[in-house]
Amino acid sequence: MPFSDKVLNWFEIPAKDIDRAVKFYNDIFEANFEIIDFQGNKMAFFTDDYTKTGGALVQNEYSVPAQTGTRVYFSGGNDLSGVLSRVTGAGGKVIFDKMKISDEYGYYGVFEDTEGNHVGLHSNS
Repeated sequence: MPFSDKVLNWFEIPAKDIDRAVKFYNDIFEANFEIIDFQGNKMAFFTDDYTKTGGALVQNEYSVPAQTGTRVYFSGGNDLSGVLSRVTGAGGKVIFDKMKISDEYGYYGVFEDTEGNHVGLHSNS
């Protein structure tokens, strides 16, 4: 089966304490995530525009935060430095500061959220 132009459809970031996780992501992305109960799971959605790739923070008995495995990379906007600069103050930890990949592919950084997940950021400048 060939991939469509939208290779990634959905992702979930596990949370031990969804209230703490929502506060963290609200702080670093300057957003306003809200927690809902969805089929017995506590979830906070990253977008409500289902024409785009979607994802959520999720707290349930099956989702375990991890520092290894698949890593999600969020857009850091025009320059990921802004988001990365808010990580420590929000209770997370910067793992890799902003680093250049190449002129063609831009920059990335990695942080550990309050739940113990390693999450990436990417920007072109």
